[in-house]
Amino acid sequence: MKSAFFRKFSYIVLVVGVASALADCSVISPSSYDGQSDTLITELQTNTDTLLVNLASYADQISSLSDKDDPVSISAISRAVTAASYPANAASYDRIKVILDTLKIRVDALGGSTMPQLDNAIQQVNNTLFGPDGLMSAHETAGYLPRSTIVRFQAILDQEFATLLGIELGG
Repeated sequence: MKSAFFRKFSYIVLVVGVASALADCSVISPSSYDGQSDTLITELQTNTDTLLVNLASYADQISSLSDKDDPVSISAISRAVTAASYPANAASYDRIKVILDTLKIRVDALGGSTMPQLDNAIQQVNNTLFGPDGLMSAHETAGYLPRSTIVRFQAILDQEFATLLGIELGG
């Protein structure tokens, strides 16, 4: 008789303990990680890297042919300069700007403890891409960008994307 009582009592204690543990879990605040923001950051980086890789490829082509004066090389340089020009790449900048603006709005709407850090990181990326001394401004001014300029912006943006992702994933 005593053993049946202790089994029931043990079972009740176990159920109450599990229920208490589950209730404690519901009080824990959820992480500020947002899968959609993570996807937007990845899309932003992918689109930016695609633009930079394309521009670097054109810059390399222009550089490798610049000392040649045969008609085929001159024609290839002309095509590369046109493809590397700001007007030919304006749509890429527009896509990047839309993703960046969407990310900013989403981060602001979600709020959370990391929002100020994310806002700051997003603003840094925005300045590097679209500020007065940013990539787009340099591209508009120069017509096409030499590899050295692209490499400099790539290094800055890689660090800024790492910071942005670190904040988002560390949420």
